[in-house]
Amino acid sequence: MKMKKHLKFTLYLSIIVIVIMVGVSLLDLFQIVRMKSLDFYFHSRGETNPSTDIIIVAIDDMSLKEIGVWPWPRRYHAQLIDFLKKAGVKVIGFDVVFSDNAPLPQDDQALMLATKNAGNVYYAMYFSPQRRKRAQTKKVSIIVTTEKEREIEELLPAFSLFSRGAAHLSMGEAEEATIPIPGLVRVARGLGNINYEPEKDGVIRYGQLAVNYKGKFYPSLSLCLAGGYLDISQNNIKIGKDIDMVDRKIPINAQGKILVNYTGGFERFRIIPYYRVLTGEIPASEFKNKIVLVGSTAVGVYDLRVTPFSENFPGVGVHANIVNSILNKKFIIPVPEIFGLVIIVISGLLLGFYLPKLPPHVYPLFNAIFTVAALLILVTAGIFLFGQGYYLDFVYPGGTIVFCYLSISLYRFVSEEREKREVKNAFGRYVNPDVVNELLNDPGKLSLGGDKKMLTILFSDVRGFTTISENLQPEEVVNLLNEYFTQMSEIILKYEGTLDKFIGDAIMAFFGAPIAHTDDAPRAVKVAWEMQQKIKEINKRHAGEVRGQFKMGIGINTGNVVVGNIGSHRRMDYTAIGDDVNLAQRLEDMAEGGKILITESTYNLVKDIVQVNKLEPVQVKGRAGAVQIYEVTGVK
Repeated sequence: MKMKKHLKFTLYLSIIVIVIMVGVSLLDLFQIVRMKSLDFYFHSRGETNPSTDIIIVAIDDMSLKEIGVWPWPRRYHAQLIDFLKKAGVKVIGFDVVFSDNAPLPQDDQALMLATKNAGNVYYAMYFSPQRRKRAQTKKVSIIVTTEKEREIEELLPAFSLFSRGAAHLSMGEAEEATIPIPGLVRVARGLGNINYEPEKDGVIRYGQLAVNYKGKFYPSLSLCLAGGYLDISQNNIKIGKDIDMVDRKIPINAQGKILVNYTGGFERFRIIPYYRVLTGEIPASEFKNKIVLVGSTAVGVYDLRVTPFSENFPGVGVHANIVNSILNKKFIIPVPEIFGLVIIVISGLLLGFYLPKLPPHVYPLFNAIFTVAALLILVTAGIFLFGQGYYLDFVYPGGTIVFCYLSISLYRFVSEEREKREVKNAFGRYVNPDVVNELLNDPGKLSLGGDKKMLTILFSDVRGFTTISENLQPEEVVNLLNEYFTQMSEIILKYEGTLDKFIGDAIMAFFGAPIAHTDDAPRAVKVAWEMQQKIKEINKRHAGEVRGQFKMGIGINTGNVVVGNIGSHRRMDYTAIGDDVNLAQRLEDMAEGGKILITESTYNLVKDIVQVNKLEPVQVKGRAGAVQIYEVTGVK
């Protein structure tokens, strides 16, 4: 009954934890921890090798030292494009926004000419969620802004993606676009956005593959470069529940973002300083049929980001990782949220069902082992799936396991402490402390209420105690009884018997409950024998005193009785009742001082260790036939 009560309550606790964790999961309240778990997956998987077809031409610190302070004259970029075109590069992407005219018009002309001749150059643009404030008092500023907006409205739609069933996308609509100068837009092969926002902890984990601007979706620079390299025209890149690129589908979330599958640190890619390309140090053959990304890695240009692998990761490297993922078809696909919710429910119910069933004496250890094992299985499964390209969030399911463990453990601790107090209160007065400890370690051995069991019952009584007490002061009577009961109780508890009660100067004890032993009857007889020897010691110690001599009669019987907590809800005692209890008391009444009488049922269990005198059968009140009894004269 108690196990059912525990199981029912722990299941309720688990359901409460499940409901809370489902709500927490849907609200993503542990978002930071969940993000860090994704970083853990990357480090568990380790670094991988990116495609050798991707080269980053870096605007690095050495290039700044060799060429000069940024921004450089655009004729240098024209020279770079011309060189790469002659080298046979497949596509070129600039992670630089040329939104304003160059100080020298001829520089813009040189860059536009090189771009037109190459026919494979993609330029960066970006979108802002809010419009920039414009000074209303400057009429010229208003006119310039209006002209730029008209140019954007005229030029930009040509670079949008074909939208197919993209109504599910919940990304907010950008308010403002920043694009290269019109002459560059007209000769570019494509424009790609370089929008990506860090998560709340400042780490870039997602790349924005599509941006919604005035009802149209615009691709990222990385998506453009991958499409150009694969000879897929922008018209054949379609956006819907995912991004369809003819022979591959790119998974995106409702915000049009892809989970970036980082290969490791920035140095995993082949990186060539910008100045070394201009000076001709790098053979043209190195660039044949390659994707070249041009971007800043210099500290002073302020394009460094934080990723799961690095705290100083150039932004151009994020694009390179996305391109690599698209080329190799190696994406990280988040496992649908419903699976995480199912794991939360299943793990919570499993813990709520199985933890209460563990034996109490091994509960803390096995509880912890079971919980840790469940967590390890969950995390190991997550690591394995991540290696296969699937991201399973283990934070919320793991949190469910931990909180179920804590709540159930707390409940078990409180309930077990209460049960221990009940056991101590119920048994501390009548049984050996070792027996109490055994019950505390495994309360299951104690069945509250009444159970029918085979017990050996012992009754003892002092003969003539009334006469002895008449010669003593009341306080002396109390001291004498306390000494007597103390000595007798110690013997009973020594043999792990249960001291039931004191009845005047009589004692009732039984053996076999709440803890049963194979030798309960022999224990009872040994107790009776030692009690008689102890009475002799007490008499010697007080020889010649007016109190007189103690003489005690003992009766022992073995039989089936009802034992348990018996009484009312206000007062209960752990005791034994039944006809065989009455028979033991009848024998004690018949036993003369110094005698130990046992029934035949007890004798059959102790005959190997006792010496007896077989007495005549006696007629006992309440029994139809005579009862064979024996007097114990010695114990081996």
